[in-house]
Amino acid sequence: MSTGTEEIAIAIVCDGSEKGCFENGGQTALMKLLKNLLVLAVSLVFSLFFAELVARVVFDPVDYLNPTLVADDFLTVRIEGHTGGHDEWGFRNFRRPETANIVCIGDSMTYGISARARESWPAVLAKIRGDTVYNMGLGGYGPIQYLHLMRTLAIKLHPKIVIVGFFLGNDFFDVYNSVRFNSPLELIRKAWEF
Repeated sequence: MSTGTEEIAIAIVCDGSEKGCFENGGQTALMKLLKNLLVLAVSLVFSLFFAELVARVVFDPVDYLNPTLVADDFLTVRIEGHTGGHDEWGFRNFRRPETANIVCIGDSMTYGISARARESWPAVLAKIRGDTVYNMGLGGYGPIQYLHLMRTLAIKLHPKIVIVGFFLGNDFFDVYNSVRFNSPLELIRKAWEF
């Protein structure tokens, strides 16, 4: 006794043939179905990828990093303000506040080189403490640049705390290279200038 469901399944898979699925066109129908499913799957994956890209660029531009680099007399290079998701001073913040309770100065580790802006350690610190934390990190900076940033920009934010992200992996080497390739007295004088 048949309920009719077997006949429907056979009709769909076998293209109505009574001789079996792989005779007289049944294989062709099955291949068409598989090709259509493959095209559907690839289209779906491509559409989701494109939607994710658009969402990141439009709704979260601070994580779409394409900054404009400009030369700087002391820092060697800095990021131009308001480019690639950076604030007016060229640091990786959503905006530059008038004051900040905590200022974090450092290199690429402070910047958050492999993390989204909201996942850099200064942003996580701000979330944990509920304070205004300003991230002044940028890859390639070393202790001489940290001192210069603290004396010229960080002080303008009137911070209660300044945290220097000293990275043992390369900061000693950065100081060595700064002294080796520049006049040490000139570097110290420039670092303390306003």
